[in-house]
Amino acid sequence: MEESSSRLLFDFYQKIDERVNYLKAETGLECPAGCGWCCETADPEITVFEALPLARLILMDENLSAEHDKHRRQPGRRCFFFDANRPFHCTIYAIRPLICRAFGYAGSRDKCGNSRFASCRKMTNSGLYSIADMNSVPVFQELQYELLSVAAPEMAKLRSFNDALAEAVEREMLRARLERQDDLLDVPTDSDPVQPNKPDAPCPAAA
Repeated sequence: MEESSSRLLFDFYQKIDERVNYLKAETGLECPAGCGWCCETADPEITVFEALPLARLILMDENLSAEHDKHRRQPGRRCFFFDANRPFHCTIYAIRPLICRAFGYAGSRDKCGNSRFASCRKMTNSGLYSIADMNSVPVFQELQYELLSVAAPEMAKLRSFNDALAEAVEREMLRARLERQDDLLDVPTDSDPVQPNKPDAPCPAAA
């Protein structure tokens, strides 16, 4: 994943976090400690673009790569990064995708374009708070459009979390192989030696 693309993605995540944190502060809305219900029951869709930093994380660790290779062949897979022993059960919380950041904290629009909001039923104080300014509630579809606008077209298609992750791993492995081939092409070989400069041969004597 190119540095500029990574920066765009992480800047986008920061903006989402700021809006979600504002909503939390205004309403008192909060996920229950140690819940993780959405991770256990949902099969979210993400883009390959979002999965690329996760793929790099996997490929940096041989043990993690081996675990992922086994995981992708298992039927009925839940999120590869789910860990029941961690708070909220997420091992990649800092770089989690859009759906994981916005679930329970984003609304939608009705047919008239008005904002509407309903929190996750597991959330603390669910239904016991009021939102004075509905414009402060992020609209998930609009967040998704913004994300897709900064992703390359071939990586902007939504897929299930694990399928997007598997494709991202394949893309990163291919990119690494191509980079190695480019490095090899830059190295002189014995079949193409560098010839030293030779002095010009003297002119033949005139007859």
